[in-house]
Amino acid sequence: MNMWELLLSLFALSLLTGYLILWKKLKALSGQEGSLSQGLQLLQTKIAILEDLSNRVEEQQKQAQIFFDNKHKQMQELLDTMEEKIRNLNEKSSWLLDHGEQLAERELTIKLTRAAILAHKGVPAVEIAKRLGLGLQEAELIASLNSQTLQFDIESLPNWLKKSIEQELRG
Repeated sequence: MNMWELLLSLFALSLLTGYLILWKKLKALSGQEGSLSQGLQLLQTKIAILEDLSNRVEEQQKQAQIFFDNKHKQMQELLDTMEEKIRNLNEKSSWLLDHGEQLAERELTIKLTRAAILAHKGVPAVEIAKRLGLGLQEAELIASLNSQTLQFDIESLPNWLKKSIEQELRG
């Protein structure tokens, strides 16, 4: 065997070794390719799940926004109603402050008129004082003045007073 054959044999042997190495690497790559394929498929599945979750979250966000918008609208309407009621109360309290003295005078007039009517009907002064919250001497004075004859004409009383003493007039 000469040198030439030896070199040729070594060259063939190195080609065969290279071929075997390449074949082994190719086989390893195809095994990795399967793993990569499975990994890629797993990644695609996870991405699909994340997209689905993202869509659900967006839908829930829209529903929550609608809910909160409706609640905000209801609260605003309630606030507007409350502000209107407060304005009305302010107007009424202002009127009461302006007319409170007149109302107190009316209440006293109603009480004294009731006392006079009761005295005219023969109710004792002690009973009149208890019923109407008057002092005994005050009730006795009213009874002495009105027991025989009323000191006023019922028909000439204002309507607001007639309505207030309606019960005494009937009974």
